[in-house]
Amino acid sequence: MNNPDLSNTGFVQYLKQEINHMDQKKDAIEKGKHWAETDFEKVQNVPRSEDWARDFSGNQNIRSQEMVNEFTRTPLSTAEEWANDFSTSSFWNNWNKLIDDIGNITPQNTPFSYEKYKPYVFSEDNPYLSHSDPLAEAKELFDNGNLSESILAFEAGLSKDMTNSEAWCNLGRAQAENDRDDLAVSVLRQAIEADPSNLEAYQLISVSYTNDMQFNLVFESLLSWLNHNPLYTNLSHDFDLIGNRQIDQENVTDLFISAAHLNMEDPDPEIQVCLGLLYNLSSNFHLAEDCFKTAVRKKPNDYQLWNKLGATQANSRDEATKEEALDSYCRALERKPTFTRARSNLGIAFMSRGNYEEAAKCFLGALTINDSEHFWVNLTRVFRRMKRNDLVNLCTYRDIEVFRQYFVF
Repeated sequence: MNNPDLSNTGFVQYLKQEINHMDQKKDAIEKGKHWAETDFEKVQNVPRSEDWARDFSGNQNIRSQEMVNEFTRTPLSTAEEWANDFSTSSFWNNWNKLIDDIGNITPQNTPFSYEKYKPYVFSEDNPYLSHSDPLAEAKELFDNGNLSESILAFEAGLSKDMTNSEAWCNLGRAQAENDRDDLAVSVLRQAIEADPSNLEAYQLISVSYTNDMQFNLVFESLLSWLNHNPLYTNLSHDFDLIGNRQIDQENVTDLFISAAHLNMEDPDPEIQVCLGLLYNLSSNFHLAEDCFKTAVRKKPNDYQLWNKLGATQANSRDEATKEEALDSYCRALERKPTFTRARSNLGIAFMSRGNYEEAAKCFLGALTINDSEHFWVNLTRVFRRMKRNDLVNLCTYRDIEVFRQYFVF
């Protein structure tokens, strides 16, 4: 492994141990199936080349499920799928390659592609097309946490005016909160095309690129944000933002540090957010935490900022700082109770501490707002750790009402 930051982490060391352990089990498929039902939960958050973790998980989200929800979403295999893979020889080659790949991931060497993001396609049979003011309805639905319906309403409004950059930006935010950063990128690119000076779109797309582990595109987006911001025109550099694919992370960070130094007495919270993202990418979580704390002091009612701060704190190696993440998530939820990403992150934080009952309540609460498969998967994981096979079986019905006899949520 070439990346010492990752190679020496407990997560990667754990994976190595699991490989050695499983190598001894190749002739015992039944044991492998049992392992799939239990211990696989420990390593199922190895990311695809996609999503960093739902609200900051940086490279750390590659290591831990706790680093979730603003920067990483990992599709989790079922036990049956894992057991089937376990029995094939190709699995072992792929598994060992995966471990090597994890150690080699850095913001500098991660492959990226503009081509992977397809043009956004509106949904068919949209019931909001006949609505008199679908964009106003979309914002109300979004604020109430009804993401799927708000997405349809935003699409209906945009079908009437494809040049509305703000509406594209709001749709992108909704797709991102709905754990579809791939779609969010496609939408936010439309927002930028409609208005190249839309600073919010550049910030949002940089977060989605981070979740998608398209690090060079993160740097390009942040540079675009800086170059289009009239407050920092004196820092503009002659970067070819389309053709230059060798942008140096240190150089981009230095530019934002220079921007921050322009007004030390009254820090710009947006500069601090961008720096927080960059520091997360370099696993400098202490500095990232300082940036988000500075930003949240300026914007104390920004629920997404509190969630970013919490997710950054969750990545810390300091146990006291990890505990502070719980408070940050709760502050996010105080400001927007329907923000399911923060509920999910809080559930993961409780789960990592062995507080499974509270974790279950968090995921059930999230499911009452947004019926996401991701939440069902995590809820099932909680019940497995509780050794409650009866509740695991109930999850297969995808009906949260059956759990009200067991939990208050």
